[in-house]
Amino acid sequence: PAKLSVVSEAASAAGAFSAVEFVLDASGSMLQRLGGVRRIELARNALIELARDALPSGTAFALRVFGNKEAGSCRTDLDIPLGPLDRTVAVARIQALQSMNLAKTPIGASLVEVSKDLKGARPPMLVVLVTDGEDDARAGRCPGCKERDAIRFLGLRVASLASVSMRRPLHSHRSL
Repeated sequence: PAKLSVVSEAASAAGAFSAVEFVLDASGSMLQRLGGVRRIELARNALIELARDALPSGTAFALRVFGNKEAGSCRTDLDIPLGPLDRTVAVARIQALQSMNLAKTPIGASLVEVSKDLKGARPPMLVVLVTDGEDDARAGRCPGCKERDAIRFLGLRVASLASVSMRRPLHSHRSL
């Protein structure tokens, strides 16, 4: 089966960030299987591993999720507001997240909200975006999203990441 794992060098790099926010795509496409495992499960497991094993205790932490609450919507929600990392709460929240079929993928809108979520945090900050999709706003499928062209990003598919161990420290900005 496919697996995304976090290696020990990432743990030491994680301490270099004053704040970390996870942004998780829980839209319907994450229900597809990769190596017999649903993409959402692969994504959840990777984020749980990061929260449980790589982030230092007390790190300012936030969790934003989209695609898990309302079909046909570009809704994005701050599930855990920025505050000191509580591993038990973070792991429980991430584990409980379920994908919703027909939900939109508002990546750009979510990233715009991240800037608000992290307001007051001092640099350097880390945003971990896990998605398998194309931003619906950029593709013109989410007309209510005003941030359509506000953010340009490199989208990485879970399928591309799932067979690769993360061998670079978290602070690396190179693509896998």
